[in-house]
Amino acid sequence: MRVFLALPLESGVRKQLVGCQKAWAKMIGNVKWVEQENLHLTLKFLGEVSEQDLVAVKRAAGRVAEEFPPFSVNLSGPGVFPSARKGRVLWVGLKDEGERLKLMAQRLDAELAPLNFSPGKAGFTPHLTLGRLRQPAAVTIPALPVEGVPVRLTEVVLYRSVLTPHGPLYQALAEFGLGKK
Repeated sequence: MRVFLALPLESGVRKQLVGCQKAWAKMIGNVKWVEQENLHLTLKFLGEVSEQDLVAVKRAAGRVAEEFPPFSVNLSGPGVFPSARKGRVLWVGLKDEGERLKLMAQRLDAELAPLNFSPGKAGFTPHLTLGRLRQPAAVTIPALPVEGVPVRLTEVVLYRSVLTPHGPLYQALAEFGLGKK
């Protein structure tokens, strides 16, 4: 099954991000926007995972979640992957003074390495994907009224991703409270 590890967002933060999507939609066309209930912070996309490896992934995620107490970060400026000249993914960044998100992603990479999950090619950039351009394009994204909004992070969730013609459906398979043994 196709899975990923992520930090879910509080509903109030998701609502504010939908406001950003609506503002951007007036300026940027041909975008497939992420549904409100699907907004999250991906720590590690794992792809297709066997049932056997899923058990080990759960153990690894649980160990990493125990190491980090709940914490807050702040929404920061907008961005585009891979570049503003050839945009594909529209996102909002996260300001994390202690770089806990990067540390968490690194710890997950280390825990998952024995299972042959490779670390991300470009390194980890904490962000919240708001939309994907249907065709690569040059994109200019204005500043957001949500910069500085606090985002409380309390758990890591292992999600199953089911691709449908209407977009992905995410199903929580396991939840790991931060700082809990």
